[in-house]
Amino acid sequence: MGWEDFNKNCQFVVGLGNRVRFWQDVWYGDQPFQLALPRLYGIAIDKEVFVEASLSRQGAKDRRIWDVRFIREFNDWEMDEGLHFLHILGANTPPIDVGDWMRWKLKPSGDFDIRSIPDLLFGWWNWLGKHSSQIWNLVLLCIFWCIWKERNRRTFEDLDSSGDQMLASFSGTLFDWSRAWRLTTSDSLPSFLSSLSLCN
Repeated sequence: MGWEDFNKNCQFVVGLGNRVRFWQDVWYGDQPFQLALPRLYGIAIDKEVFVEASLSRQGAKDRRIWDVRFIREFNDWEMDEGLHFLHILGANTPPIDVGDWMRWKLKPSGDFDIRSIPDLLFGWWNWLGKHSSQIWNLVLLCIFWCIWKERNRRTFEDLDSSGDQMLASFSGTLFDWSRAWRLTTSDSLPSFLSSLSLCN
């Protein structure tokens, strides 16, 4: 799991707009405007602009209006996308009295909660879909665990395992976990592997 996976579960909520990039960050919808509205992004004057720089103050009451700039006016074939864009902006003028913040999509409240991490990690549950056995749901987690243990062994103990040793460790760990969760009735590693059709 890398930054991209984490970032997919976050959305910016714009306040002042000084920390959120207008075209490149996800602050409306499920993708940044550069992907959602590629034609308009192509004619934007400043593709790196922050939301704050795309707003102008109007009047004495700290009211802001959108001031997104393009290198030219919209062509006929860009009008639908342009009108959709203007409608989005009209309905989403951010408040000026709060800072920007990041909303965590996995919680209805939007607040990050460490208890929601398993939902993110187990998003691949049944990823190996053709296998109905619940044991197959443990495979990726078991691989991650074995790689993590091997990394620690190499980093902290200056030891490394051969490919065969790592495969044996993985097989044994998967067997142990499957027995602990009562997902198998096999009483030996070879019969367990045979039941998964991993052996010839």
